Amino acid sequence: MKFSMKDYLSIPTIFLMFFCVSTSFSQDHKEQNIEAKIKLDNKDRFLNISGEAINNTSEDYQLRYKLSVVTGGEQHSNSSQNNQSGSFLLPSSDTKILSRTSISQNPGNRAEIHLHIMDKDKVVARDSITFQF
Repeated sequence: MKFSMKDYLSIPTIFLMFFCVSTSFSQDHKEQNIEAKIKLDNKDRFLNISGEAINNTSEDYQLRYKLSVVTGGEQHSNSSQNNQSGSFLLPSSDTKILSRTSISQNPGNRAEIHLHIMDKDKVVARDSITFQF
């Protein structure tokens, strides 16, 4: 008995295989080329925080961001949360400061900082920092 590839593959099967392989190797162009960066600067007893977006492409993008800062004691006592968000245009090959905030550096406190950059509802870049004072 002789077998050939025709016995096992049909046109729909070939199409499905091609589709699966092509989608597994492709990624969203924005996810690879838009960066989110949290920058920190110590001044006296305060920690100045800024969220930045970096466009490493030759295209402009209309995006949204959310910067979240959560601070509190070790047992989550006296915790506070600061959320800032907005829409912005990120020109090609540009870096944009999205938001700035400050928190006091109280010994024993913990801080979590998250920056998400979104295209519609899809996160295309993120950065996070967690530390103990």
